[in-house]
Amino acid sequence: LLIGDPAKAHAKLGWKHETGIDGLVKDMMAADLLIMANAPVLHNA
Repeated sequence: LLIGDPAKAHAKLGWKHETGIDGLVKDMMAADLLIMANAPVLHNA
């Protein structure tokens, strides 16, 4: 389980998140699929 609190980043850096959980999952899945599509082990299976 990953739990984060962006309060410190906001207080010190003025940072605020722009991506919700749905967007985060979508981005992570797209990156994983790209890695797997280019994995040599899958091309030789």
